[in-house]
Amino acid sequence: KHEQTIALMETEFLYPNLANRQTTQEWEAEGKETIFDVAHQRLQEMMRDYYPKYIPVKTDVKIRENFPIKITEQDMKKNDRW
Repeated sequence: KHEQTIALMETEFLYPNLANRQTTQEWEAEGKETIFDVAHQRLQEMMRDYYPKYIPVKTDVKIRENFPIKITEQDMKKNDRW
């Protein structure tokens, strides 16, 4: 029964991405980082690292040929902007 419980916990239980599951003592020893701190760090990571490509390259080239697009392709990729 113990194996079944563990298996169900691993598949059926939702573990929050931002919530801290440490003991209070561990949390305090590691600097008492709040959920807001963690959320802010996660946002910074997403802004820095996530650059989806919604428009196919050929379409992007055609758009840039016909319109004065100011933002460069490099500015839409990972850089130190954030």
